[in-house]
Amino acid sequence: MIRRIYLALVLALLVAPAAFAAVGVSIEDDFYTAKDITVPAGTMVVWTDNGSDIHTVTSGTPSAPTTLFDSGTISPGQKFSFTFNKAGTFLYFCRFHGNLGMVGSVTVTCGTTAQLLKNPGFESGNVNWSPSAPTIINNGTAFPPHLGNWKAQLNGKGVVNTQSITQQVAIPATACTASLEFFLRIATTETGSLPNDTLKVQILDGTGKVLKTLATFSNTNKTASYVKKSFNVQSFAGKTIKVRFIGTENGSLKTTFLIDDTALRITK
Repeated sequence: MIRRIYLALVLALLVAPAAFAAVGVSIEDDFYTAKDITVPAGTMVVWTDNGSDIHTVTSGTPSAPTTLFDSGTISPGQKFSFTFNKAGTFLYFCRFHGNLGMVGSVTVTCGTTAQLLKNPGFESGNVNWSPSAPTIINNGTAFPPHLGNWKAQLNGKGVVNTQSITQQVAIPATACTASLEFFLRIATTETGSLPNDTLKVQILDGTGKVLKTLATFSNTNKTASYVKKSFNVQSFAGKTIKVRFIGTENGSLKTTFLIDDTALRITK
């Protein structure tokens, strides 16, 4: 008896994940039920024609269909499924009965979160980062870090120079959101209003080609302390990219760009 109960529990645990892997919607004559549902990203929604007529499940609205999904004609007893990996609200309708109010929606929410960058606070030194000079990531005391003991310190030489740090990272295709975050302090002896020294925050492809410059900071953006910055990089979901901070200083006065506590946060 105990053995049977134990086996039943094991079987229930094994079967349970599959039970939550899909959500069903019933197609009735002239309506869906439940017509408006909310599911976490990665959920498969299965529509079953339980009516006596033919129907479709088509993304968009009767006046503005989209190409995200289209079941084609579904006969009684047939099914159609689609897996929703992106966050948002997705409208759908029946091509035969949409003008009669046969419409519905699927709202997709993000469930789990993750941080993808390695050694994000530089506490392991140059590990996982590719600096253009070995001393860029340091625990020196001339400038304090945001947290911990280490930070990335670009430029600050008062002569013409370019320095950078880079890390490669893969953003999953299933990411609902993705943001690059970091804390930045800009210390400078420049006093004018001209951007003589600059720091660019860039996304590169695997070959080093610049895909996007997220922001450009300069000596005119100087700060007395670290300030948090955040940029949306969800458009790079499904790609392996390189995150690069690159500072360029001219030959006049000094500007030091200090970066700490980076993160590439995703939800999926």
